[in-house]
Amino acid sequence: MRNPTNGGRHRRRWTATGLVLGVPTILVPYLLFAQEDSQAATVDGDAYYRLVSVRSGLVLDVDANSTADGTRIQQWTDQNTANQQWRLKPAGGGYYELVNRNSGKVLGITGNSTAKSATAEQQTDSSATSQEWRIDEVVGSAAVTLTSRRSAQVLSVAGGSTAEGAAVVQAPGTDGAGQRWKLVKVAERDGARTTAAVSTSYVWKNAQVVGGVTSPGWCSTRRRRGCCTRAPTWVAPTAGTTGRSSGSR
Repeated sequence: MRNPTNGGRHRRRWTATGLVLGVPTILVPYLLFAQEDSQAATVDGDAYYRLVSVRSGLVLDVDANSTADGTRIQQWTDQNTANQQWRLKPAGGGYYELVNRNSGKVLGITGNSTAKSATAEQQTDSSATSQEWRIDEVVGSAAVTLTSRRSAQVLSVAGGSTAEGAAVVQAPGTDGAGQRWKLVKVAERDGARTTAAVSTSYVWKNAQVVGGVTSPGWCSTRRRRGCCTRAPTWVAPTAGTTGRSSGSR
């Protein structure tokens, strides 16, 4: 976890937390950390999302608008087409299937492989663990990582490329920008994508304390306060400009 840039304000909050918990002030920074202005939200299982690579700004795309099994997954410029939109279908245990809007097929790994750099493709849903992905918040950002249930590797753009058509693969987690994705909800009105404001809420989060004890950690509270578990909740931003689909490439 990276240190916040606004160190002074965070130090003051750590001090207040330490006093409440009865922990010596000098030890608090080593015991607790809460990210300020974190975006907390839920995934809408009935909505569709674009997955935007943090590194390239390109989106997760099924090649050539294909509906065929085995079609490669790549990154491509956002065209607001159905082959670039994905529904996050709960698969249990915090995992999701990524269901493509155009084909109705899911994102999986070729041959159910556990190998590094095995390519992602669309497949008929077989409930295979290589088709199930855990979505984890990247603390301090609006991005997430997607981790394969089968291989424990993360969904990545091959080689950290920024080029159109670069393959999407699984790879060991490196915390690189090529392994981070922004979930951008497709807001629809009369069939067109519209722009919507990103809501920011504030929550309590459980912070891990030395010795394995869990205690409530302070997060900023502009709108509300409450309790939540350590399981990540995040607000997927809803954004985009109204435009027409450019059709197949």
